Amino acid sequence: MYGLGTILYELLTGRPPFEAPTSVKVLAMVARQSLVRPSKLDQQVPPSLDRICLKCLEKRPEDRYASAKLLAEDLQAFMDDKPILAREPSGLAKLRRLVQANPLLSFAFVFSALLAVTSLIAFVNLRKEFLANSKMTRSLQAVEIQKLSEANRADEAEQTVLN
Repeated sequence: MYGLGTILYELLTGRPPFEAPTSVKVLAMVARQSLVRPSKLDQQVPPSLDRICLKCLEKRPEDRYASAKLLAEDLQAFMDDKPILAREPSGLAKLRRLVQANPLLSFAFVFSALLAVTSLIAFVNLRKEFLANSKMTRSLQAVEIQKLSEANRADEAEQTVLN
C-alpha cells in the first residue's frame, strides 16, 4: 500500500515523498519525518485525492488502506465525485504522530508540564500554610493584646484602690 502511495504522490507532485542521496537516508526520512502534503506542493490537488494519497503513506500499516480494493473504491468514489472513506486523522492521532516524530521534545514538554503542575501544587500548599500561620499569629497577638489590656486594667484598678 505504501508503494502505491509513493507512486500516487509522485504522479500528483512530480517528485517522490522523500528525496535523499542514498536509500538508507531515504528510509531514515520515512521513519522520522512527516511528508509534505501533495496539496502544499501543488494547490490544484483536490482535498479528497490529497487525503487518499496520505492514507496510503501513513507510517503505521494499520492506518493505511487494508487492501488495494478499498483504495480502488476510494479512488472511484473520488472520480464519481462521491464521499471518500479516507478521513483526516483525529487530534489524538496527530498528537501520537507528533510524539513519535519528536520523542525527546515530547519528553521535555511532559516533564515541564509535570514540573509546572507540581510547582503549582507546592505553591498552593505553602500559601495555605502561610495563611494559616498568619491567622494563628494574628490570633495569638490578639490574645496577648487582650492579656496586656486586662493587666493594664488590673493595674489601674489597683492604683485606684491604693489612691
